[in-house]
Amino acid sequence: MDEHRRGGEGRRAAGAAQVPTGVPGLDRLLNGGLRQGGLHVVLGGPGRGKSVLAHQIGANQIRAGGKVLYLTALVETHQTLISQARTFDFFDPGVVPGSFYYASLYAMLARGGLSAAREEITRLVAHHGPTLVILDGVHALKMAAADPLEYQRFMHEMEAQSAVTGVTTLLLAHPPEEGVDADPTFTIADAIFQMDFDAVRLRQVRTFGVTKMRGVAHIGGWHTFRITGEGIHIYPRAESLAAHMEMRLSGSVPDDGAEGRLDFAIEGLDEMLGGGVGRNTITLVVGTPGSGKTLSGLAFLCAGVNAGEPGLLLGYHELPGTLVAKGESVGLPVRRAVEEGLLHVYWKAPVELLVDQEIERLLAYVERHGIKRVVVDAVEDLVHGVIPRDRELSVLTALANLLRERGVTTVLLQDLPRIVGVSFEMPMAELAAVMDNVLHLRYVEQKGELRRLVAVLKVRARAHDHRLRELHVTEAGLRVGKPFDHSEMVLTGLGLPR
Repeated sequence: MDEHRRGGEGRRAAGAAQVPTGVPGLDRLLNGGLRQGGLHVVLGGPGRGKSVLAHQIGANQIRAGGKVLYLTALVETHQTLISQARTFDFFDPGVVPGSFYYASLYAMLARGGLSAAREEITRLVAHHGPTLVILDGVHALKMAAADPLEYQRFMHEMEAQSAVTGVTTLLLAHPPEEGVDADPTFTIADAIFQMDFDAVRLRQVRTFGVTKMRGVAHIGGWHTFRITGEGIHIYPRAESLAAHMEMRLSGSVPDDGAEGRLDFAIEGLDEMLGGGVGRNTITLVVGTPGSGKTLSGLAFLCAGVNAGEPGLLLGYHELPGTLVAKGESVGLPVRRAVEEGLLHVYWKAPVELLVDQEIERLLAYVERHGIKRVVVDAVEDLVHGVIPRDRELSVLTALANLLRERGVTTVLLQDLPRIVGVSFEMPMAELAAVMDNVLHLRYVEQKGELRRLVAVLKVRARAHDHRLRELHVTEAGLRVGKPFDHSEMVLTGLGLPR
């Protein structure tokens, strides 16, 4: 090992500083940012967003007082790169060429091959003194190598340059056909990132993977991201955030004592629940359409407003104005609570959702407004944005714990697709198993009339009312009535006389 390599390894052993990328979500995945003086590989086919990512990281470097050297090898022209970059809010074309300098390696490659290109890189780094070097088109350099050994030597020299000078380096490349393990680039790299698409029905969902991050407790695996006019925004998997969170015991442990129980502002329901729901618990309300789920959620939030606890309804069904009118029609002071800023309504059409983006927005809203009660209307709309779909249960479990950690008491509303049938089947039965409380609302047919039913299917570690009772919805509010003592099979929607 030469002197440069020994020096670089020594610095890494001592622990390298990290350079923030300025890309929302990425620094969280990397637990701080790129390794200062490290070699980072970004893999992705055409159109995956590699150059956008590189320019966004470079722009952040310049805002921090650094300089960027952007080297190209048989990729887009510099004019095209600048033209594309200036469409994003993060890029200021006025920094070119002073702080953001573009240089092509094509002429040196054509004249003297990979060794000439390597000498040109050394000269440009010495001349411009960058804090970040971006090498776009590494796959072209590999093709220009006389043999695999020359290419491997080139990569080792790039790694040594980064380690000795402290210049952080980004290498942009297409994924190798022979696989990552067969390419020496990935053996010496401090980090390997991958950018790709997933086809989901007729849409393409962008995914970002952290395959390797040497010496840092990072969040690996795949995550979704979007590219907008503001640039790239990566949304870490909700499960990964829950796995890495440090529970704040003072505010996150469910409180099921009498003083820690919260009410629904529904007459008689607290008695059915054995005194209300525990603080920081998660309650699932499952029911047929029109059975009163949304009204129950609004009642829970209004009860919180009366107790001085700000609430949030995360809705995908009804528009905010409709929700206000709906609550007011049954005597709930929704309009006043919204006007006073104690009740917040976040609505979005349930199309083209990314669940991790929705969860990030929800958590930011909770922290920004000090939210203590959350109602999600409805679970099935939220899980439509889960990619891949087999994450549904783990995502919702993670969401429950992330909200619990923040001292939030949560109610999840879920539609029961079967209105009437000879059997009663819970949608996503596994979800009910991880909930603290489960309520069931539905319509029951009796003598040619539809009546509402409320049942408490589960209250964790507490005695509760097991009887099936009628739920009355009137202009004066919601009220629990008498049990269905003279009927059977009411959970199927068929209230047969005994």
